[in-house]
Amino acid sequence: MKTKSVNYYTLEFGFTDLLHKAGDKVVASNQVVRIGQQAECEVTLPNLSPYEDEQLAIIRPCQYSGGWQLVPVSAYLPVYVNGAAVSLVHYLKEGDRIIFEGIDQE
Repeated sequence: MKTKSVNYYTLEFGFTDLLHKAGDKVVASNQVVRIGQQAECEVTLPNLSPYEDEQLAIIRPCQYSGGWQLVPVSAYLPVYVNGAAVSLVHYLKEGDRIIFEGIDQE
């Protein structure tokens, strides 16, 4: 994740999967971004399992301090930032790498 200003950020895909090519970018403003396997998510990831699609995490703007928070919302698929599991809230900074366990990231 790269911060560009207080008004938007850029997500860069570091791998190629069924839905994205490495280098694709999703630019968001001060809105909440839902990440998951459901069609209504702004960032959609593939579901290669036999289980129902779900929302995995949200990125939301910090209300008072600027920047953004990553909040995991799945009870089943863990979220990692820079290799460390996130269980509640992680305050994102430039260069953070977000990985979802169980999602094909070749």
